[in-house]
Amino acid sequence: MQASLDDLLGAVYSLIYARSHAYDDRQQALDPKDIQAVRIRAMDVSTGKVRTEGKWTAGFYFNNALFRISAIYHRALKIVTGKENEKQYVDTLRPIAESLFQNWEHHRWTSTNLVTLHKEVNDLKHTADGIYKGRDVEFSEVVRALDELLTLIEAWKNSGTT
Repeated sequence: MQASLDDLLGAVYSLIYARSHAYDDRQQALDPKDIQAVRIRAMDVSTGKVRTEGKWTAGFYFNNALFRISAIYHRALKIVTGKENEKQYVDTLRPIAESLFQNWEHHRWTSTNLVTLHKEVNDLKHTADGIYKGRDVEFSEVVRALDELLTLIEAWKNSGTT
């Protein structure tokens, strides 16, 4: 879990950087000028010019946070359920974690935002469009997903099953 917490801190840093670069939620699809900007940035990189600010950089940091949180969510579910060495998927592990959490805390674990975030990342990874059509997850949902993840980890730690 320590390695996961290290990666989680990286996700928090990414969200801080996204916000400091004026990230704002964009649900609409990319338009041709956005794609042209990617081409220009790629050409800039080939000449040693690296963009370190602006909306594109903010989106880069936001996406980094999404991918990190999704991966940590899956790893944490494996650890919490005692299945860290098994090839188990989130949809199989989540109900087990929910049951354990209920036993530990005597109330339901809410993971609505984590589910949304994880779906978003899987869509980004496994569909041809990627981010082209826009995002379905907002910054505030990502912050709430972090809280849900930390709530599960803290309950696991406090349960004494670590």
